[in-house]
Amino acid sequence: MAQRINGTIHQQRAGQLIRNFDQYLTNLKGDPNANYANCAWFDIADLEEYIASVKQAANNTGKKFSGLRIYFGKYNETLAYDDLTVIMAPTEASNPNALGTPEDSDMTFEAENYGTIGFPPKKNYPHN
Repeated sequence: MAQRINGTIHQQRAGQLIRNFDQYLTNLKGDPNANYANCAWFDIADLEEYIASVKQAANNTGKKFSGLRIYFGKYNETLAYDDLTVIMAPTEASNPNALGTPEDSDMTFEAENYGTIGFPPKKNYPHN
């Protein structure tokens, strides 16, 4: 069996957490047939380009790019659950000589938001 990467969880646990979220949204909306977004997909080349851009900007300004914070957002004030989105915001280490932490500040840099998967973006996990 391959060694697990720091911070990863087993596929079965991930699936359960996603089903919990789906049920939460269904309960919140009160409609078992509700359409809502439960995922987003980002092209790996786009992510690599984004990370490279953030690293370059951090280097140019003497900051240390420490990680990505994932925010959940909504495009408008309607109750349509297909308006949900995720935003990836780069963070900077408060101490450039230390490892990053979840308490690091968001960098002043454009956040990544453009992903795709369908309308609304909804998949069962694992999606095969």
